[in-house]
Amino acid sequence: MELPSPLIPPPFSERLGEIDFNNISREERRIQIKEALLGFPRENQGTLHTLWTHFQKVSSVISNKMDLTNLATVFGPTLLTSESTVATINTVQLHGNILHSILEMESFPSFEEDPLDGSEPICPPPEPRRSATPTQMAVRPGPVRHSTKRPVPAPRSTAPRTMKSNF
Repeated sequence: MELPSPLIPPPFSERLGEIDFNNISREERRIQIKEALLGFPRENQGTLHTLWTHFQKVSSVISNKMDLTNLATVFGPTLLTSESTVATINTVQLHGNILHSILEMESFPSFEEDPLDGSEPICPPPEPRRSATPTQMAVRPGPVRHSTKRPVPAPRSTAPRTMKSNF
């Protein structure tokens, strides 16, 4: 099945293409990307947020050769488009660079917390945590748990497997 339009349609991809990603700080890049995506449809934002999260997980696997640069190179030309129907090498490279800049963001805003279409947030972002004072830190009960970045494997079934053939 083919989408009727790319995930990041021409008006937004053109605005993103005007950003000089090489000569600005990471924070300024994040701000300009969000400004370029103002008015972005909710469905597209939700899909891009989900893809951003998935690509972050894929690139974090050490044994995987698909880092953010490779993912952006492969998926950039598919997710972005320009008014021109002919994709030149420069256009393909530009779309890869745009997607790479989006993927390098610390987080991509979800439409529930920070809708880019101008609507009200469904659930506002959580209040920032206050840092604990040394006295409060000393009182914490229980062991300190260090999170690992490794996923927990799914439980395996012990039920016998049978193969049925309808041929």
